[in-house]
Amino acid sequence: MATTADALRGESRSRPGVTRRPEPGDRPVVSRASEGVPDQLDLLADDYARSLLAVLAAGPRRGRDLVADCEGSRATVYRRLGRLVEAGLVRAETTLDPDGHHCKEFRLVRDSLTVSVENGAVTVTARR
Repeated sequence: MATTADALRGESRSRPGVTRRPEPGDRPVVSRASEGVPDQLDLLADDYARSLLAVLAAGPRRGRDLVADCEGSRATVYRRLGRLVEAGLVRAETTLDPDGHHCKEFRLVRDSLTVSVENGAVTVTARR
C-alpha cells in the first residue's frame, strides 16, 4: 500500500520499480461556497451525471458508447459530460478510432468526494 510520502514522490508500492509522474489531475479540486451549492455537489443531484459517473467508474468510454449506456439523448449526455469536465471530475481526450475517425474518450479522474460544512460554507474536495 502506498503512503502519502510515496504518493508525493510519485511512487507506488503496488508496482515495484515503477515510478508514476504526477499529473495535473493528481491535485485535489476544491470548491467552496458560502451561499448555494458547489458545482461538484450540484452535479451529483443530476440523474444523468450520476449515471455517467457510474459507467465511467468501470473504465474510459467513448462519447457515443456513453450515449447508448446512459439511455439519454446525445445532447443531454454531452452537456452533462461538459459539466463533469468543467467540475474536474472527468477528463476528455481525443482518440483515433481504428477506422481513422477521431472521437472523444472520457475517463473518470476523481473517485472520491468529501463534503464538509464549516462556518456556513459548504466545501467539496474531489480527490484522485
